[in-house]
Amino acid sequence: MPSPYDVLVVGSGPAGGTAARYAARRGLRVLLVDKRKEIGVPVQCGEYVAHNDEVRAIFPTVDGLDDLMEIPYRVREVDTPVIRVWSPRGRRYDVPFRGFTVRRDRMDQGIAAQATKSRLTEGPSVPRSSSDRTGRDRPSRSPSGSNGPCPLPR
Repeated sequence: MPSPYDVLVVGSGPAGGTAARYAARRGLRVLLVDKRKEIGVPVQCGEYVAHNDEVRAIFPTVDGLDDLMEIPYRVREVDTPVIRVWSPRGRRYDVPFRGFTVRRDRMDQGIAAQATKSRLTEGPSVPRSSSDRTGRDRPSRSPSGSNGPCPLPR
């Protein structure tokens, strides 16, 4: 029996949500699954994001960076000009590198929501976005969760 999907993406973290988003944009039928009841909860790790200028300095030919980084910039919390590293012996190193912290749960939810934007009308879905009083995008909680199939129709 043929599958109704072209792509199966397991895990709705930043990589999985982004893979689902770009596959769906290209017209593929995508199934995004995650074991968690609410995308991004509990927060796993990685609440720091490099500033676009730093990424461009490392990867000068990168294409579509502003589109890719739309959600991290929306959930931006604290800007930092350095990455601070502590050695096992307690020595501190400050490496100049601009970036910012993010609300990781909101970032994961926002990226997954981009994959389904204007595509699902019923059934299991990822959280939808709404604006909070600061004007930044704030994903809402999904009543059905995303621990099961989340179809992303063409």
